[in-house]
Amino acid sequence: MTDLFKKILVPTDNSENAKEAFKCALKLAEKHDSTIHVISVVNIGYLEEAGKFESNHFKLPHSYVENIIKEKTKETEEFVRKNTVNYRGGEIARHIRKGHPVTEIISVAREKEVDLIVMGTHGRSGLSHPFMGSVAERVVRKAPCPVLTVKSKKLKIKAA
Repeated sequence: MTDLFKKILVPTDNSENAKEAFKCALKLAEKHDSTIHVISVVNIGYLEEAGKFESNHFKLPHSYVENIIKEKTKETEEFVRKNTVNYRGGEIARHIRKGHPVTEIISVAREKEVDLIVMGTHGRSGLSHPFMGSVAERVVRKAPCPVLTVKSKKLKIKAA
């Protein structure tokens, strides 16, 4: 029998939901001898929008963006280290991207030809959903492979 999940992509924002999804991916990877690809995205578009104020030509300094990427890399390394203490599976590759989360997640999924994306969902509904949007929902719609969404058991989110 051919293993279906040889390459698993796990997007992370270092949240509790991402941690739960990562744990799920680790279990699958141990069972299927899979490679896990962890992706963290520095949302540059969001940072630039936050800094626009009245100017239509705002651009973040290159050094500022590079510092954010270094910090995201450090956070991702720490996230992987903390959550793989007893892991006995295959390789874990890390990818730090800058751009829009959905676009970058889909891009890595295609580039690495992953078989499954495992990601956390914040479980927003009601009024907060249309305003906040859902990265997980958009990834599900655009992904070139199956997507498993995992909601943290520890978080209790009420609809607004």
